[in-house]
Parts: sequence; C-alpha cells; structure tokens
Amino acid sequence: KKHNNASDHIKASWNYDGKEISALGTFTFDFVNAGAYVFTGHFIDTLTSCVNIGNFIVNAFPNPKADFGYEPLNPVEETEIVFSNNSQGEALEKFSWHFVDNEGFTSDQKNTSHAFPLPGEYPVVLVVSDANNCTDSVIKIIKVEEDFSFYVPNAFTPNDDDLNEMFMPVTRGVTSCDMQIFNRWGQMVFSTTELGKGWDGTFRGQIAKQDSYVWQAKIVTNRGEKRSYSGSVTLLRME
Repeated sequence: KKHNNASDHIKASWNYDGKEISALGTFTFDFVNAGAYVFTGHFIDTLTSCVNIGNFIVNAFPNPKADFGYEPLNPVEETEIVFSNNSQGEALEKFSWHFVDNEGFTSDQKNTSHAFPLPGEYPVVLVVSDANNCTDSVIKIIKVEEDFSFYVPNAFTPNDDDLNEMFMPVTRGVTSCDMQIFNRWGQMVFSTTELGKGWDGTFRGQIAKQDSYVWQAKIVTNRGEKRSYSGSVTLLRME
C-alpha cells in the first residue's frame, strides 16, 4: 500500500504498532497475515506549523490456497482423468484450469476432466481467485503411461486342480501375439498366434515332463508397434 503527501509542504511520518516505519510521505508494508492493520500518520504543515494525527485502517484479506487431486492416480493414454478442486479459501469465485499438452485444453469449471491422447508427463495448472480478487496457483505433473502391458508367469502347474493350469501371457493393449515354446533340446512343444490361447503342458498328445522350457513371443500393440520378448517357464507336476 502507498500513501502520498497531499502537498509538498505537508510532511508526514508513519507508525505501526508503536514503531516508526517511515519518515517519508510514501512507504511500503508487507502484510504477512490477514487482518485489520492500523497505521498512524503524523502530519505537519511546514508553512503554518499546524500538526495533525490520523489513524488509517487497512484490511488485509487472506489469500486462497490452490490445490487439486485427480483419479485415477496412475492414468494411461486416452483414459478420462477426473480433476477435483481441493482449493481452500473464502468466497472462491473463479477457477482456471490449463493443460499443457498438444490440445491446450482449458476449463473455467470448479472441477473438470481430461484425457491425454499420448503417454508422457504433462503439467496441469489451476489458478483460483476469490471475491477480493486474491489469487493463487498450483502446478502438478501428471504422468500418463502407455496403455500396454505384457506379463508372462515363470511357472504353471497343469494337474487338473483348476488352478494355474495353463501357461499364457496376460496382455493389455495387444492386438496379436505369436508365441512358441521349446524344450531343452530345441524341440517346439507349443505354438499359437491366438490371443488368449495357452499351453496346457502336453506335447504331441502326451503329458510333458516337469522341466524348464524356453518361450519367445512377437506381439503387435494397439499403436501398431512390433515388440519381441523371450524367457523361461517351469512346468511343475504337483500331486
């Protein structure tokens, strides 16, 4: 806040809380906390030597505190993310969302939602304003993962107990999978090009023995990317 002399021949000094804060006609003051601040001005007319004292009340309003949350916490590409406004403050009136992505999406709603088309890290900015035009902002980085997973177990137990009977990959975001499985002598004991089809632990109509087998797989993702994987799996014969 600034207070100026009404005339060049009026000299002023300012006090706050019993202490002089300025011997000049103009001063600055930092309001750390909200509340009513009383400033006392001492004025003297250098032409007439007249003196006057006045108290001036300045109301400092509390600043809002911008904050937001979002769900899901681990989003993937093209998934709608719901952003919840958790800002604190009295008489919050304006909300401004800014999404720093290729689309440049913005919103003036209290809560909003948005889907990021590609994986990556995206800054999201929320600016809030209250009835006194006090503002605050917050920025958070949203990490968006690729809508893809390829998990292959390292063991299975084909023993007719309806538990872990089949060996197959668990996938998400995969359009095709070409898989082969080989025994330790290099013989191919199983192959498939069908998603959701796995090995039941047999070879040429016979029960394959308990052992470690090597597998390899070539997949195509929803985005048309080709990827190759390989590993081993243990076939366990449990009574």
